[in-house]
Amino acid sequence: MAVEKKPLTKRQLQVLQLLCTGVSNKEIARALEISPITVKFHLAKVMQHLEVKGRVSAVIQAQKNGYCDGVVHAKGMSETRSWTTLQTNVKEGW
Repeated sequence: MAVEKKPLTKRQLQVLQLLCTGVSNKEIARALEISPITVKFHLAKVMQHLEVKGRVSAVIQAQKNGYCDGVVHAKGMSETRSWTTLQTNVKEGW
């Protein structure tokens, strides 16, 4: 009998979606107003859920599973605009 996985928590999903934008753990922590250590904890749980071992693999798997749909990539935007976008997206739940 297969054991059904628990869904990602709201915070794990937020961390994953920010990871999909290409930002660092420090930037994720800043956007979510949590510590970088807490980000690492959430990423470990996300990677376990996705059955992957690294950030790139997590993003690829997240894209395949639709977790990153509608996420705006932060790289290439001005710093002010990217933080405004990220913080707004996080508050609005993407």
